[in-house]
Amino acid sequence: MYIQAASSITTLDTFSTTGFWEQLLSNGHTQDSLLEPEYKQYIPAGLLRRTPKINRMALACLEKCLNTYPAVLDGIVIGTGLGCLQDTQKFLEQIATAREGQLLSPTAFIQSGHNAIAGQIALNKKIHDYNMTHVQRGLSFEYALKDALLCLEEGHQEIFVGAVDEKTELLSELAAKFGIDEQEGSLSEGGSFFIVNQKPSAVKILDVQICGSDWKEALDQTLKELGLESRDLDHAFVGYNGHKDDNVNLDCPSATYTEVCGRYFSSSAFGLHAAYDFLSTKAGAKHALVVNRADQNQTSLMLLCRE
Repeated sequence: MYIQAASSITTLDTFSTTGFWEQLLSNGHTQDSLLEPEYKQYIPAGLLRRTPKINRMALACLEKCLNTYPAVLDGIVIGTGLGCLQDTQKFLEQIATAREGQLLSPTAFIQSGHNAIAGQIALNKKIHDYNMTHVQRGLSFEYALKDALLCLEEGHQEIFVGAVDEKTELLSELAAKFGIDEQEGSLSEGGSFFIVNQKPSAVKILDVQICGSDWKEALDQTLKELGLESRDLDHAFVGYNGHKDDNVNLDCPSATYTEVCGRYFSSSAFGLHAAYDFLSTKAGAKHALVVNRADQNQTSLMLLCRE
């Protein structure tokens, strides 16, 4: 599976720039708010007015990817941990405050579904093909990526895959229920999206694994099968969405991407974009690894190479 285009909206300037991996290594977490593009450049004004922020991120990244790599998409696969949280909250508040017999607007209900993001992309681009949303907490993006690989193996040509989550004022209240300690890293939001296919390009995704506590053994086995060792990796990008630990000891340079983009359930999609950006712009770099410590018992591994 090859990455043909990538775009992210995060707390870094990742939407329209390349080489941002260097900023990731040097600056640390500098701000909590997103650096958002001028959405009106990518989304028609009439649609923009009635589009939630989480959908705006996805639609803008889609257009950016298509500008980089024009393609006729025949699949949409999205991962999200919490989905359209803002509209879900709005809909529930309408129910709680409605008078008896009062008619409620269906808009918030329609837009509150987790699959509303992929659905709006399909409606906007008239894509009547495979459309799937994965909601697996901190591993949502990895399951979406594995699904995209299956689609390509089944004959699909161009897949738009990515992940997005938004932050609301309610999120801090929910954090404790999800076992997230805000003192260990800023709760944040963001979205990262890719166009992938089987046409050879500069960066290839070699392997995507979802592991338990034995993730180091799984990594060593994968590297061994490829004739590599961990010291052969040019860089590792590590993220923590659970409690941060000191168990990620690799024999290669590494950086913690969640210290820069903040923590949200699908932040590993940004980790993949950072690794892709590294391999695309770093002279001589051949291999990069993304390690997502979703929680104490679940870890994902995404191995990339430059061809």
